[in-house]
Amino acid sequence: EQRSLEENTRRNCSLADEIRELRPRPTMVWPSFGFSLAEGWREDGFCLVYRGGAEEAAAEEAAVVALARRFGQGAIFAYRR
Repeated sequence: EQRSLEENTRRNCSLADEIRELRPRPTMVWPSFGFSLAEGWREDGFCLVYRGGAEEAAAEEAAVVALARRFGQGAIFAYRR
């Protein structure tokens, strides 16, 4: 679904509000963006950092996936050390 810049900006602000209320709470959050040079698009987003252990990982991931679904996100990126 293609959205205008204004609509994307509004939804991104709403996403930021939801991230502030997210439980489990991320340790850090910072603005980021995704892009495709081949397709010519760029979209603002957020990086969420969790520092919980293995026991917390499932709840953290479930919270992020649920939020992404509510906002119609096509993908999320996860990295674990």
